[in-house]
Amino acid sequence: MKPLHKTLATALGVVITALALLRVFSPATAEPYSEQKVGTFVSQSGRASVDASLQPNVVDGAILVKLEGVGYEGIRLYPWTLPYHSLVQWLPGERYVTLDGGLVDTKTGSVERLEVGCNYNPHAISVLGDGTLIAMAAENTDRGVVQVFLIPTDTMIPVALSEDPPLNSLETPERWVAWDAQGRLYFDSCDGEQVSLKVYDPKNGISVLKPHAGLPMPSPDGEYLAYIQMEGGYATEWQVMSVETGDVICRTGRMGVLSWTRRPGAFTIHLGDQIALFDIRQSSPIRAHQLPGLVGFLSDDGSRISVRCVIKELTTIRELRTVSLPIE
Repeated sequence: MKPLHKTLATALGVVITALALLRVFSPATAEPYSEQKVGTFVSQSGRASVDASLQPNVVDGAILVKLEGVGYEGIRLYPWTLPYHSLVQWLPGERYVTLDGGLVDTKTGSVERLEVGCNYNPHAISVLGDGTLIAMAAENTDRGVVQVFLIPTDTMIPVALSEDPPLNSLETPERWVAWDAQGRLYFDSCDGEQVSLKVYDPKNGISVLKPHAGLPMPSPDGEYLAYIQMEGGYATEWQVMSVETGDVICRTGRMGVLSWTRRPGAFTIHLGDQIALFDIRQSSPIRAHQLPGLVGFLSDDGSRISVRCVIKELTTIRELRTVSLPIE
C-alpha cells in the first residue's frame, strides 16, 4: 500500500492534465521575489502573532515555510498534501505548536520540540479549539508502529490513545489527526493492510467512522467532514459527509489539498497550478481556475481567497504572484 502523500503525488500529473484548459479568473500581480511575508497567524487573544515567509530555495519538491522567531530552515510544505491552517496552532499563554512538532513560547522566545517519547517521528498535530488538549500522531521508529497521543497543555504529559500494529510493508503511511468544533477527534488508522477513518469521542470512546478512508478535514463549524476515499489502497477522491447523518453529500472526483473557507459549506481543492471552489450542496465545482504557479500560501476572509503563487526555476523560487478569487 502506498503512503497517502505518495498517492496524492501520483494523482498530480493526472489532475493537472485533466484541468489544463481552465482559465485564470483574475489578473495576477507580479513582484520580484525575495524572502517575504505571505501570511500571519494571530493568537486567540490577539496579543501575539507570528509571520510566515517562503524561503527562496525549494528542497525535494517542498516549499520551505519559515516562521518568525523559529531558528531552523523552515517547515517543508509539499504542494500536494498539507493544509495551511495547520502550520501554526495556538496554546494558552501565547504559545504555539508547529505542524512538524515545534513548541514556541512567544513571551520568552524559547523553541523546543513537542516530545512523546524517544525515537518518535511526528506525522500530524491538532489542537482542540480551547487550546487545552493536543492530539499528535507519531511513528515509533524503533517498533514501526504509529500511535495517537493526547497531550494536556497544562502538564504536557502525553497519554497514548491508540496504537496501530506494524505494517506489512517497508513504508509507513502518513497519518492525520483533526479536532472538530464539537470536541471530536478524527484520525487515520491502519490495521496493517488498509487505512480506515476513526473518531474519538470523550463520552463514547473510539469507533470506526469510515473504512477505506483517511485524511479527515472537519469543517470549521463541525457539521461536515471531508476525507479521502481509498480503493485498493489508493486514494481516489475527496468526499464530504454530514457528521449528523453520516450521509455522503459531496463527491468531488478530485484529489489535491482541501481547505475549508470562512464561508459556511465552501471549500477549495488545489493541485499544482489548479484550484477549484466547491459548495457542499453540489459535487461539481462552482468555479475552477488555472493559476500562474504552484500554491505557496492560501487564505480567505469569507468573500475572497488570496493565493500566493510560486513560480519556480529548478530548485529556487523565481517569482511570487498574488491572485485574488471570489468565493461567492
